Amino acid sequence: MKAPKSELVSRAGVHYAGYVFSTEGIVFRETASTDVGIDGQLELISSDGVATGMLIGVQVKSGNSFVDSNSKVFSFKANKEHFGYWKRLCMPVIGVVYSPTLKIASWFDLTKHSEEILKNNKPLVIKQMLNVQNSIEIGHRISHLKE
Repeated sequence: MKAPKSELVSRAGVHYAGYVFSTEGIVFRETASTDVGIDGQLELISSDGVATGMLIGVQVKSGNSFVDSNSKVFSFKANKEHFGYWKRLCMPVIGVVYSPTLKIASWFDLTKHSEEILKNNKPLVIKQMLNVQNSIEIGHRISHLKE
C-alpha cells in the first residue's frame, strides 16, 4: 500500500511545530480525536516552569503550495466556515504554515485575522513575509508568542 504524500507532508508540519514549541518550553497537545479546525493546543509555561493555564488553539498547514520560497511569503488559506469557527472559539487561535523546502514555519494570529476577514469581507487568505516576529524555527526564541 502506498502512503499518500500529502498526509506525510501534513504530519511533518504538525510534528515540526510540536517539536519547536516543546523545545521552547511551551506545552503542545495535539488533537487526538476528530478535529474540525484545531490541530492542537498550546499551554504557556511561566519563566519559573509553572503551567499558566493559558491556552492557545493551533491550526497547522503544511506544504510548499503555502509558501513562495523566493520571497519567503507565507500564505494561510481557509474557507469562510473555518474563519467563523476561529472567531467564535473561546481561546485565541494561531495558524502555523510549515515549509518542507525551507524547513521553517511562520505563525499567524487567526483570532485577529478572522475578525478582519469576516467583518470586511476580505479574501480568505492571509499573506505575510517571514520575519523574526512570526518565524517558528529550531533554535530561534519564540518568546514573542507568549506576549
